[in-house]
Amino acid sequence: MKSKPRVLLLSASSGAGHVRAAQALEKAFAARGDCDVEHIDTIEYVSKLFQRVYDKTYISMVRRAPEFNTRGAAWRSTASTRNR
Repeated sequence: MKSKPRVLLLSASSGAGHVRAAQALEKAFAARGDCDVEHIDTIEYVSKLFQRVYDKTYISMVRRAPEFNTRGAAWRSTASTRNR
């Protein structure tokens, strides 16, 4: 018997956007029923010091460049250069 394909979703819980996206993908894959899905929050596997530095850096980036915190802004800015 052939085993189901496995899907591994990795996210970082600093900021909820990536976690929510991973959760939505997890739910969609699970609904298909043709694969095994696992979602891992990678922040759980790093030191407390790294977690604090990562969180502070993320918050600082969001405050200094809020345009990258809006849905798709980073993708739109890079997509325009890819289509040239």
